[in-house]
Amino acid sequence: MEQFTGIPKEGFAFLMDIRFHNNRQWFQAHKDSYVSQVKKPMYTLAAALAPTAREIDAQMETRPERVVSRIYRDARRVRGGAFYRDVVWLSFKRAAGGDEKPPFSTFFYCNPDEYGWGCGFWDAKPQVMEDLRRKIDAQPERFRSIVAAPWVNQYTLDGEDYKRPKKLWDDDVINRWYQKKNWSLEQAQPVDTDAFSPQLLARIEHSMRQMAPIYHFVMGMED
Repeated sequence: MEQFTGIPKEGFAFLMDIRFHNNRQWFQAHKDSYVSQVKKPMYTLAAALAPTAREIDAQMETRPERVVSRIYRDARRVRGGAFYRDVVWLSFKRAAGGDEKPPFSTFFYCNPDEYGWGCGFWDAKPQVMEDLRRKIDAQPERFRSIVAAPWVNQYTLDGEDYKRPKKLWDDDVINRWYQKKNWSLEQAQPVDTDAFSPQLLARIEHSMRQMAPIYHFVMGMED
């Protein structure tokens, strides 16, 4: 397996350029740069993180072609001729097939301005969030012990609250999560030298392992 050495500065520069030159002609002229400076490093990073992903969940999808995002936008959602994304990400989640599982993943992303990692839901259906609240109702002490851990304060909890609150808990720690329609726990920072170095791999691995108890709770697994 090829060794991960960081996301090249040229990769971030490409994402900045595609933001301002978002057309097929420019992309085709610079496609080799995209492949070598963005796609290839992200595939290498995904492969390097695969053992950690499988350590958290043996059923995790780890094939880079399934984990790494595409540069092309969905043609049905293109607005104003912006055919390409200026952000790239990788997302580890359960492989398709079998029982339907929550759209929950651990992820890493980068764009021209910042990079970051975390875990969370991607457009979860109301029933998925209702099922999660039932899990919290059944194991509130376990859930609280997970989300009240000191390391959680290093991250930002994002997500819209319900306009009409669900069951209100006297416990503010639980209530903060319980009222979310969707949520993600993220840590982001401006692009710095760590992004260009092998150190990035270790930082993401550490975050994934920190977040494993949250992943296990959501997925109905034991730690």
